[in-house]
Amino acid sequence: LLVRDTVARKHHATLEADRTATTAATVPIGTTAPVTTIAPVTTFDPVTTIAIRGTRVAAVGADRTVSVWDLATTMRIASWGDDDVHEVAWLDEDTLACATEGGLVLLHVGD
Repeated sequence: LLVRDTVARKHHATLEADRTATTAATVPIGTTAPVTTIAPVTTFDPVTTIAIRGTRVAAVGADRTVSVWDLATTMRIASWGDDDVHEVAWLDEDTLACATEGGLVLLHVGD
């Protein structure tokens, strides 16, 4: 997954598949450290949809699970896959809405 600024055409980060990804503690939103390449980040390939909020990227994989990464720390901070997730959207800095086969699920991704 390549994260780009489509207006400035700047490369922000590259999320590379690595099946040894780990979960880490969250960090405050608003960190502005530059990121070029981060890994490990994912346990699935390919990514079907993403939602970006601040430094956080939520991605739905081909296996219909969700993983959330913090681009500032280069760490995966959460994952979830109880239902078939189709779409994701950030409601605020810590809440991710997931459209699933079973309905709407709200995930708290924070401290």
